[in-house]
Amino acid sequence: MSETDSRKQSDLFGLMLLLLGALVIFYLARPPVLMFLHYALGISRPQVDTGPPRPDLALITPPPAVPIKPPPIPASLSTPHTPTRWTDPIAGTLDMTALDTDIFTLTNQERTGRQLTALAEDPKLAKIAIRHSKDMVDRDYHAHVSPDGDGPAQRVAKLHRTLFGLTRENVALYSSTPIPVPELASRFNTQWMNSLGHRRNILAQENTHLGVGCWDAPDPHTQPNTIRKCTQLFSQSYAHAETPIPEEADAGTHIFLRLIVEPGQPLPTAIVQTDLRTDRAVPNAMPGKLTNQGRVAEGKLQLVGPPGLYGLSIQVPSDSAGIFSVIPGPYVRVR
Repeated sequence: MSETDSRKQSDLFGLMLLLLGALVIFYLARPPVLMFLHYALGISRPQVDTGPPRPDLALITPPPAVPIKPPPIPASLSTPHTPTRWTDPIAGTLDMTALDTDIFTLTNQERTGRQLTALAEDPKLAKIAIRHSKDMVDRDYHAHVSPDGDGPAQRVAKLHRTLFGLTRENVALYSSTPIPVPELASRFNTQWMNSLGHRRNILAQENTHLGVGCWDAPDPHTQPNTIRKCTQLFSQSYAHAETPIPEEADAGTHIFLRLIVEPGQPLPTAIVQTDLRTDRAVPNAMPGKLTNQGRVAEGKLQLVGPPGLYGLSIQVPSDSAGIFSVIPGPYVRVR
């Protein structure tokens, strides 16, 4: 290799070192320079719409926690006077009774066709469902929550005096001229199965019981059609009291419970009095311990004041580490 070639290679190597050094200095100096330009000269990067935030980033930088506040007690429950719509005797037409039966059958066919257990019929849930359907027709609304503010869980806690469990609800309406009941039931079933949320309720593996209730009347908006509104009320039942729990009792009263535990459900260990305004156990109320004999749990709870509406709940173990779930039951008004 000649002396000239050696000098060229040396110059090239030096130039590369110089460029590499300049590149390192540029990247080291870039952040403070940009910060200086941003604050001193008002120069900033252009705003780019990057779309909605990624879910994984939301997990890394969660938004500030928002306190969870239980919904207010509905006006229909906050006074000692029970609404007449919950107490007046009602009887549906023969067609609506047949529609209830057909919808119940189709619901279980949807479940058993997918290797899910069939739901047991609960006549008390069915009566609550009928009352809600009638109320929607009478007051011309269509929703899970009534104009008075009560939802399905609250209606069940008020009107089902033996159930300790969780609830789900489907509602639907159909307005038309007369249609044979089997076809009408099929149309309701199709509506629900074509809706993701309603389908999820129908096929929920945890459900154990079902009550169906429908009501009809002349359609005030599309005459001469008939409007039919139907309610499916599902329960994930943990236990049923052997005798109905009283709706009212004096402070200091002991409520004795004999609970029949549903097959496959954990045995409850205690019963508690719940403050509906906070959704927590009443601070000065001692949980009533339940003793288990087979699939039966027995115990008593002493109610405490001040006067007002409270919920009864049972505690059931959810794992081996001492964690338990609180399962709601009937409301009790303490005098």
